[in-house]
Amino acid sequence: MIAKYPEHLAQGSRLKVIKTYIIHELASLTIDKNPYLINIDDLLQRCQKHEKSVEEDCAEIYDLFYGLSLMFKRKFIAKEITAESCTWKEGNVKLKDLIVSTEIKGYPGYKYKIIEEIVKNEEIKRKICEDGKNYGNRKDKLADDPIIVVKLEGNKYRILDGNGRVFYNISKENCDINKEIKAHIGECNGIRNICFPFGICHFIEEMRIK
Repeated sequence: MIAKYPEHLAQGSRLKVIKTYIIHELASLTIDKNPYLINIDDLLQRCQKHEKSVEEDCAEIYDLFYGLSLMFKRKFIAKEITAESCTWKEGNVKLKDLIVSTEIKGYPGYKYKIIEEIVKNEEIKRKICEDGKNYGNRKDKLADDPIIVVKLEGNKYRILDGNGRVFYNISKENCDINKEIKAHIGECNGIRNICFPFGICHFIEEMRIK
């Protein structure tokens, strides 16, 4: 049975998060860092209006999102972004309150650690600032885009996407982690069910028929 898309997937605040994620992953796939190979805004507007149905008008943007997240082995990001129990807003968060979701090259064991604790090691702090400068040179204007985070207890935030942007901002602020960074902030209550994309369900159904 092919699952239908629920109405909450057409929310404008949720689609802004989707756009930020897609743009950064598409830019990683092109030599000229051009994320606009696809008219993303058109897909977003079609989904938000969903004049035909959420299932039909949101299929392309969500299939693209899922495809890229699977390609970059970040499929867990769908758990928060597509869950009805998670609401999204734009805001600012302090760099020191962020929990990184990537390994720091050359320093294993710091994944899922809070930045305030990580930078107590001066050697790693210098490494993060160095990585941030390199990221800024590679990403240019995209380095200033909002990151995607989920709020945890104690006003801490787990990074879903944007570790490079965080390191860039730490570097830009002369390693001052009390500064703030723009973010899409997710607040989740209850079970975070993943909404499977229509394309994957359709593919499975076709395979069964064959």
